[in-house]
Amino acid sequence: GPGIPANQVRPQLALNNDFAPTFADIADAPVPEDVDGRSLLPLMNSTPTQSWRTAVLNEKPLGSSGYHSLITNRYTYVEYKTGERELYDRREDPYQLSSIHRTASPALLDSLHARLALLKACAGQSCRMREDTP
Repeated sequence: GPGIPANQVRPQLALNNDFAPTFADIADAPVPEDVDGRSLLPLMNSTPTQSWRTAVLNEKPLGSSGYHSLITNRYTYVEYKTGERELYDRREDPYQLSSIHRTASPALLDSLHARLALLKACAGQSCRMREDTP
């Protein structure tokens, strides 16, 4: 579109939830506080300067194969309803082929678990704050 640089790839984490706030931003319409997501327009500048989320929640809470996962700029951490866990370092394993949860430091696992718990319990503005907090 006009003013959006061609052939640019952004490293920031984006979600489908970001579409509605983006469209509202384009239309100069207000976004209700309880809407998850944020406008992608700040990332569409030639040099984005706004701070951006550092983690997102991905979940399939229902059914026997349910899970909650935390995706950060570096890691994907998954907790299944069965108690099983997975951890991938996407810098070392971008295709997420080998889980390192058994060899990862307990401090890293505890940190990812705590952040996942915070994102599972939030909504709206509180999620935006928890997504941004490292």
